[in-house]
Amino acid sequence: MLVQNRTLSVRVKYQDDYGRGLAHIEVNGQDVAATMVRLGHAWSYRWRRSAGPYASQEAQARGAGRGLFAEPAPERPADFRRRHGSCYLPDGQGGFKLK
Repeated sequence: MLVQNRTLSVRVKYQDDYGRGLAHIEVNGQDVAATMVRLGHAWSYRWRRSAGPYASQEAQARGAGRGLFAEPAPERPADFRRRHGSCYLPDGQGGFKLK
């Protein structure tokens, strides 16, 4: 397990449009997001025309057919949200909560 029962280093770098902190997370000096993408457990976050910060790790996972990339046509998160909507609802206090 990558993070279970481990001490994590969390640096919040930005806040998104929903007020959520966007953070860089490490365990023993290892970038957790990079590892998740490389193993095919996550996508490199795309923004406009950028392939995202973990594009090379995603390419490795795709090439090796790891994780979600073992599927012939994995569904991109943005496409899933277009079909099902956001997983957040306004909480009535200016914030958001999970559905």
